[in-house]
Order: sequence, then structure tokens, then C-alpha cells
Amino acid sequence: MPFTCLHDKSRLEGFFCANTFLHLYELGDLDDLNWPYTTWYGLEQSGRLAAVVLIYNKYRPPVMIALSDDGPPLVELLLSLAPVLPGCCYAHITPDIGSALAPCYDVISPVPHYKMALLSPDKLVKVDASQGVALTPADAEDASELYAASYPDSWFDAGRLGTTPYFGVKSPAGLISIAGVHAFSERYGVAALGDIATHPAHRGNGLAKAATAALCQSLLPKIAHIGLNVRQDNASAISCYRGLGFEVIGEYREGPITVRTQGG
Repeated sequence: MPFTCLHDKSRLEGFFCANTFLHLYELGDLDDLNWPYTTWYGLEQSGRLAAVVLIYNKYRPPVMIALSDDGPPLVELLLSLAPVLPGCCYAHITPDIGSALAPCYDVISPVPHYKMALLSPDKLVKVDASQGVALTPADAEDASELYAASYPDSWFDAGRLGTTPYFGVKSPAGLISIAGVHAFSERYGVAALGDIATHPAHRGNGLAKAATAALCQSLLPKIAHIGLNVRQDNASAISCYRGLGFEVIGEYREGPITVRTQGG
């Protein structure tokens, strides 16, 4: 087979650090907390890694991350992997490779997303983040209720409240805005923000900006690379993130992907 299964964290780290902000999720998943849920496939060319695909197995369907600055090696790897991959994954894939994957995959309604990186952290000091408070496992029920009301399609995992940073804004009625982290590793110096939401009754008051600013301020002393993913059609969120010092550094497509041919 033209692909290999990869188990060397240092080799994977070297590959992903060539474009750290593109690969924040993969670097976060090298951390010991997430490593047991990962399967890594690579394509070798002339003795070096040319493409890597991650299958993250904690959720159903599994998550596939297939991102690269160089499309052809990634396409070659994905086509060779079709016989061994799960029948369906939720995929993050490089733009403009969907048609090349057609012999083996159906990429279902891929949604254009931007990757944004915190490149101007000085903007954070101008944001009033005093309303943002650190959340704990005791806030899990309130967080779940907030997501049900404001972001029912979120990937929120209540267990992360005990392992990764989350900040929120509270009112007398409870939690009304929240910002968290999907991928996090102090060892690799990365954090990918996610699960950012505000209750519909409280939107338009800058609460998500305050919660996200508080979260970023807590991360900066220990995390060198902070980024996030956002739908390209979410203009209000993009404007909010720009106000915090984030800038677009790339794009990708996100959505279900099914294997059309399996078994070789």
C-alpha cells in the first residue's frame, strides 16, 4: 500500500509545524489526552512525509482531518486510504480536491470555512473582558442548556470543562455566553477555539467578544499559537474575531464524507 500508519509524535509534529496555524487541531491531538483516540496515515515521497490524514475516533461519526498546502499528495493519500477508512466521517478537507476524490468518495455539501489566527494579540488589551469568568465542571449543566438554546449543532463535550479552558458570561438567570477550546496542548503550544455561543435573547451586546477575549487572555501566557475555524458566511463572527486580533490565514471545507468504494 502507498500509505503508512504513523506512530512517531516527533515526526508528526515536525510535519505539522511547517504550517502550525493550519494544523492546530492535529497538533492538539498529539497531546497525551487525545492521542488514544487518533489514527494517523501518511504518504511518503523521497523519504519524507508529503501528506497526513488524521482519523479522530472519539465521536460518531469519526472526524477526518485532511489538510495540506500541497493538494496532489493529499489526494493520492486519500484515494489509497478508501479501502481502510470508516464508511462515513465528518471531514475537514483542503478546498478544491473534492472532484479529484470522486472515484472513491462522496463529499456531502461541504461548507466553506476560514481558518483564523491570533496575529495581533495587542488588540485584546483594548477589549473589556471583565465579564468573562472561568468555567468549571460545575457549569456543565448550564453550558449544555445554553448550547441547546443557542448552538444545537455544536460539538460540545461536557468532559472538556475539566480538561481545557472555557470562559463564560453569567447573568442572574445563569450562563448566557460561552467560549471554549476544541483542541489544546501546552506541550505543543496550541489552542483551537470553539463552542463560542451566546443565548439568542442576549445577542448584540458584545458578550461573545468578552468571553472570547477573557479566554484568549488566559491562554496567551502559555500558548504561542491560538486560532479558530469559522464559516465564511458568518460575517458577524468574523468581524468579532478581527476585533480581537484574529486574521484569516487559510480556508477549508467541512462536512460529511462517505466512502463510495471499500474493500480494495
